[in-house]
Amino acid sequence: LEALLIRVEPTPSDYGSLRETYRPAFGGLEIRNQEWGNLCTLGWNVTNASTAEEGFLTAGHCVQSPGVLNERFAQVLHNTLGTVRLNPPWQDGALGYGGDDSCQGREPCTHADVLWVKHSNSSNSRHTVAKTAYAGVGDGQGSISIVGTFYPGPALYTVVTGGPRANKVGRTTGWTSGYITVTCLFFDFPPKTVPCTHRADMRTGEGDSGSPVFYDNGNSQITPLGVLWGGPNKKDPQYNWGYDEGAMFCRSNCYILFSDFRRIAMHLGTGFYPEYY
Repeated sequence: LEALLIRVEPTPSDYGSLRETYRPAFGGLEIRNQEWGNLCTLGWNVTNASTAEEGFLTAGHCVQSPGVLNERFAQVLHNTLGTVRLNPPWQDGALGYGGDDSCQGREPCTHADVLWVKHSNSSNSRHTVAKTAYAGVGDGQGSISIVGTFYPGPALYTVVTGGPRANKVGRTTGWTSGYITVTCLFFDFPPKTVPCTHRADMRTGEGDSGSPVFYDNGNSQITPLGVLWGGPNKKDPQYNWGYDEGAMFCRSNCYILFSDFRRIAMHLGTGFYPEYY
């Protein structure tokens, strides 16, 4: 009996799209800043190891500015999900680590564009990720229709190029996948500088910020890689921008930028990683 793992979850017919409200909530769903109205994506539900509180990771720029606390996130705007409780200010000039994490004199500068939102109710949290009907590969559009669940295994802390395709699930472009082409990229896009981030070539768009990034191991098992925080400059026409339900999205030459769990820990402190099955 100890070898049995029993999972109770909705059938595919109980699901809708990534842009609807679910309780408990899980990775890949649309969230919205209630103060500012901007769209983002719920990343990884995680337990704060130091306080045992339930919350989730999403992109730091989904709030007004680094260091700002107490802004609320909701699904469908008025359905409050949680409140920002950990959002360290970005440091000016240097992060103090040197090497790959040198800011090269830019400011403000951060290890990871990520923050932690405490769930308003611990029962809102489900440590899984939405699985949609199909993945868009490279520049292809992914499905936003939920058909099942991804179950995370232990997170990776070292990201390399090549290997299997990386994946993300986000509210705007759904489940997309592509190869990691650059690691520890120095990304300087004023007013933000992230000295060691990673690039994977796949479609993304506004509102996908915060998406969980992972390897798909098959049989609904995934390996967490990090949190999506950026992509192409939406003012640049080479990315052939489209528009869908409140958000622009890339249609050619697309890529995502994501922070790994090593640098998330440098930014937030240790103890914020997905539980695994």
